[in-house]
Amino acid sequence: MLVLEGRYRRGDAAQRAEEHERFLAWLQAELLDGPDLVDGCAEHVVGEQHVGRPPGPLFALAKSDVVWARRTALLAGLALVKHGDAVTPLALVERLARERSPIIREALVRLLHETARRAPEPTAALLARAGARWPAPVREAAAENLPPHLRPEV
Repeated sequence: MLVLEGRYRRGDAAQRAEEHERFLAWLQAELLDGPDLVDGCAEHVVGEQHVGRPPGPLFALAKSDVVWARRTALLAGLALVKHGDAVTPLALVERLARERSPIIREALVRLLHETARRAPEPTAALLARAGARWPAPVREAAAENLPPHLRPEV
């Protein structure tokens, strides 16, 4: 995966698109089944490819039956929030926040930590809307990096 990510980073637009498609094909074929195979590429190869673009493909990943595709959608949100888009990552969180899978929960926590740091107001607003519908670990992760004045009782 490091080779694929390296080729993506060094490539031109066509090479980046090719590596992005290769990663997604492996993901949908269920050839990738661990955080060491998914996480780095999710943020960089998938996330970077969707910065400034319509989020439809990320929401399609979030609907996938493949748990690692759903994790990819969430971790791709890290790239978006780092580029100033908190709306799409928080919408992905909202769709997947009630999943019980530890694979998804860990990705939710990572994304919520980052959105709370970089976009505290929208994260706090989402947390207020979600209320008790979200599992306690997800609510706590969302609140952990919020400034004290935005942190709700969880």
